[in-house]
Amino acid sequence: MEFLRSNTAVLVAVGPFYDKTDGVTIETALTITNERITLIAETDAGSAPTLILDNITGATAATANDLNYITAGDSGMMQLELAAADVNRVGRMKLQITDAANHVPVFHSYFVLPQAIFDWLTGVIVPLPANVTTWLGTAAATPTVAGVPEVDPTHWNGTAVSTPATAGIPEVNVKNFNNLAAVALPLVPTTAGRTLDVSVGGEAGLDWANVGSPTTALNLSATNIDVDQIVASVSGAVGSVTGAVGSVTGAVGSVTGAVGSVTGLTASNLDATITSRATPAQVNTEVLDVLNVDTFAEPGQGAPAATTTLVGKLGYLYKFLRNRKTQTSTTLSVFADDATTVDQKATISDNGTTYDHGEVATGP
Repeated sequence: MEFLRSNTAVLVAVGPFYDKTDGVTIETALTITNERITLIAETDAGSAPTLILDNITGATAATANDLNYITAGDSGMMQLELAAADVNRVGRMKLQITDAANHVPVFHSYFVLPQAIFDWLTGVIVPLPANVTTWLGTAAATPTVAGVPEVDPTHWNGTAVSTPATAGIPEVNVKNFNNLAAVALPLVPTTAGRTLDVSVGGEAGLDWANVGSPTTALNLSATNIDVDQIVASVSGAVGSVTGAVGSVTGAVGSVTGAVGSVTGLTASNLDATITSRATPAQVNTEVLDVLNVDTFAEPGQGAPAATTTLVGKLGYLYKFLRNRKTQTSTTLSVFADDATTVDQKATISDNGTTYDHGEVATGP
């Protein structure tokens, strides 16, 4: 079976043409207009095959289906031009050329591939283009920007995430910083929705998003807190510390007073990345890595499954294109990479009217 590129005009070699009387004498001077050309496309949808060319008359010029002897050829081979419309599909096709008065029928089988797959197999494009259309059988949403996947998180570690208060803005529930279990930070926020609450000396809660309006127990006039500029040491009631946060520098060493004591808390502990996600560029890099760097072994001995993965299907196509093959009058054999072990085979028959290529089965 030969591969063709979908929706692309092509000149294919057809033949050889043998004399009808003995079936071995090469015919090199047939009248083209006596030839009848039939092209049939098969389907896998349970519907009848489609007649693409229905017993049309051979012509030497001025048509999309010209039939001519190959120049300077003495083997009885001709060339047939198939128009782009003839192969504007994907799947199996069978070609038959007859002239009952002069030669035995000529048969050919083709498999029309999508353009990207054909170009990849023939080395025109590398890597193989990937186009995600479904996730587990469900159609993927059309992204806002072509080529940039959109992610809709629904679960973390198997647990459904809560619906955010504002669509498109994820909500983060911080549990610890670098696993500092001895430090009572962060606490459960006093007010739902706060990013981080700090309870110090009776302070009901400090919301980082609203530090411009703190409760009375802690007086901070700045609207932003730089974690790298936190107090080195504070003694006494929290209320005794007033003024802009920027006026106090250094890492947190100890806090004494109403809270009791908090030790071991440093700016670097707090200055941690709470969440992390891959960027579109990183996702694209990983996909390209799979296509350009990762390798896959060819399928081993056995019958190709009717239902299998895309990697498996491409593996069989590449194996049948690359590896050694032999064909007798009854059997097509496809060998393993060692060129001696038959991995797959198919039964071939031809009763003079119908050429039959059986389903590929396991070797040897």
